[in-house]
Amino acid sequence: MKFCEILICRLVMAVLFRALKVLIRRDGRVKAIAAAYPDGFSCRLRAGIGADKPTLSFMITDGGAEKIGNDGPVDLDITIKSLTDAVRLFTGRLGVARAYAEHRFYLKGNPFDTMGLVRSIEIAESYLFPKFIASKLMVAKPEREFNPIKLFVLMAGV
Repeated sequence: MKFCEILICRLVMAVLFRALKVLIRRDGRVKAIAAAYPDGFSCRLRAGIGADKPTLSFMITDGGAEKIGNDGPVDLDITIKSLTDAVRLFTGRLGVARAYAEHRFYLKGNPFDTMGLVRSIEIAESYLFPKFIASKLMVAKPEREFNPIKLFVLMAGV
């Protein structure tokens, strides 16, 4: 089961990064959130504790995002406590707000910066998940600014 959990986490992180990369350029809300961060602001999202766990590290750049190495210091570091919790979060069975309330992840960095990233992820989820799943995950489901199919097409080209 651990191998499957790792595979799911890596796949979801890859899809999430591609979605955020497109949305930073195409969705006005995500674009505004990204513009509020200083150029070079870096984030890391880890699924589980340990060196071998799936990790997504990226930097907000002028008008976009790019992957960076997983070893260096970052401005915002979010570590989900277990692979099982990460899979539940990434597959839509656990919302970010509930995971936070249940202390299922560690945060190193400014909580205010985290709110922008979480909002961007929620907007991405509103495009990636069908409406019936997204409505269960979020208290206030963000409206889509364009058709989710367009997002998937744009993600294929990133």
